[in-house]
Amino acid sequence: MKSVRPGCGLRFNCAEAPVEGFSSPQYLAALVVGALFTHKIVTLTQVLRVAAMGGMIFVAILAAAA
Repeated sequence: MKSVRPGCGLRFNCAEAPVEGFSSPQYLAALVVGALFTHKIVTLTQVLRVAAMGGMIFVAILAAAA
């Protein structure tokens, strides 16, 4: 995430080749947007993981009730 902010794109270091191996464009977008507000990427990923799990549980409850 620290290389996306300065405009280097998806890569580990600005001098390295681009990385195209992400599994979820939505998760990547959430990380990039979240990185605009905090430099604590590990905490950000944990918050996103808990939010996603809560959303999945909510959808499962709705589906079970239907």
